[in-house]
Amino acid sequence: MLRSIICLLLTLLAIEPAWGQPLQTFTSNSGAIAFRYPQGWNVIATDRQPSRYIENYAVQPAGQDFTGRPGQVVVRIFDPMYVVEEARVRLPASPDVLFQRFVQAMPGGSGATFGRRTYGGVTYLFASDTSNGFETDYAAVSVGGYLNVAGMAASLRDAPGRLPLLFQTVASMSMPWPSRPLDGAGAAVKNWYRVLRLGDSRALPPLACSQAQMSMLLMSFASPGSMDLVARASHGFDFSGLRFQTVASGARGSVVRVGGNIAAANGSVTPIYQNGRILGGSNSLFVKLENGAWKVCGPVRGGYR
Repeated sequence: MLRSIICLLLTLLAIEPAWGQPLQTFTSNSGAIAFRYPQGWNVIATDRQPSRYIENYAVQPAGQDFTGRPGQVVVRIFDPMYVVEEARVRLPASPDVLFQRFVQAMPGGSGATFGRRTYGGVTYLFASDTSNGFETDYAAVSVGGYLNVAGMAASLRDAPGRLPLLFQTVASMSMPWPSRPLDGAGAAVKNWYRVLRLGDSRALPPLACSQAQMSMLLMSFASPGSMDLVARASHGFDFSGLRFQTVASGARGSVVRVGGNIAAANGSVTPIYQNGRILGGSNSLFVKLENGAWKVCGPVRGGYR
């Protein structure tokens, strides 16, 4: 493991421009992801579903609308928790299993071939798929128990010569979360899910902000025992695979993203963002300081970007 990390760091330091093009660094607003890409290319945030917060991006030459024609190329950078969610696996999972299930979940990925490729002294998990009429290649390295994954699409003729760009992109990816230590807001949301898992409805209100406490009180008046129902329903899930990340902070409070999969009592594994009854239709929660302690106020409707 130490040797692979050292090799990755050396690759980052010695990374060469793709096809002679100088590279520049993109860092997301939350600081949760950074990568290098050729100058003159555009970075586009992708997958903006209203119920999610993810850090997926596409990069391609300025003005290009990728259709798979000769001369075209596009690279996609995938959020590590998105990889986990799409793979529908419980953590920890082996890199090979995580990578294979993720690729197979992508459009056309069910027919992909898998192997390994070495570039710049680093060995990458590698997959290739041609079912969409052009070639889509995926490369990944395991960092801290998660996968840094990028995909590249190009025509069948062009793809082999452009693989260095794919490997260079993966080598340049920096995603300090979810290994980054939790701040107070993230720890408060993690504790909220810990109490939900215990099924103790009486322990939930003290963890909520005053506004949320009022909502809980009104809900209990309107439907006696409703909080017990929520606690009992949540008690049937395993939240140990969830990860928490503060994606925005301001004077009013912070937004914490909840990522990963949960396991039901029957063994089924689903992404947390698909469980609307737990998150209220969002995988981002608003948290604020009240009386010196972080309190959970509720979901950020429509996600956060």
